[in-house]
Amino acid sequence: MDMNTQLKTIIARVCQGIVTAIESATTHMNVLEMPERISKGVLDRGLDANTAFEIVSIDIADVDVGQIIGARLRTDQAAADTRMAQARAERRRAEAIALQQEMKAKVTESRAMLMLAEAQMPAAIAMAFRAGQFHARRSPPRRRQLLEETPPPASRMVRATLAPDASPSPCGIEAWETEGGVCG
Repeated sequence: MDMNTQLKTIIARVCQGIVTAIESATTHMNVLEMPERISKGVLDRGLDANTAFEIVSIDIADVDVGQIIGARLRTDQAAADTRMAQARAERRRAEAIALQQEMKAKVTESRAMLMLAEAQMPAAIAMAFRAGQFHARRSPPRRRQLLEETPPPASRMVRATLAPDASPSPCGIEAWETEGGVCG
C-alpha cells in the first residue's frame, strides 16, 4: 500500500470512529458537554493498526450540531399528519354545508307544495258546495241525550232473547250468575 492510500484509510477509520462514538451517546448533549469522549473512544479502538502511521491524538476544537435528523423527520411527519387532518376536516365541513343546502332546498320545495295545496283549497271547497257534499257540522249531542239513547245492558238483552215471555228483571247479569239463574 502506498502512503496516500494508508492515510485515506486512517482518515476513513477515524471518521467512522467519530460517527460511532457520537451514535453511542445517549443524547447529543452528552457529546457537547464532553467532546473528549469522542477522541478517547477513537484512540482506544486502535484504528491505526496495520498502517505506517500512528494516531497520537485527536483534538476536537468545536462540536457544531447541525440538524437532528430524527427530530426533523418527526416534525415533518407531524406536519403531514396535521395537513391530512385539516384536509379531512375541510372535507367533512364541505359535506355538511352541502347537506345543509340540500335540506334548505327540501324545505323550500315543501313550502312550495304547501302553498300550492293552500291555493287549491278555495276551489275544492267551492266545488264541494256546488256538489252538495259540504255540510255544516252538527254540534255534538249533550251528555243527557247520550244517556237516554244508550241501549239496555247486555244482561237484559240476553234474558229478553232467551225468555221473550218473561218480564224484565231488575237484577243484573252478575246476580243472575251468582244466584244460579235465579234472581230474587
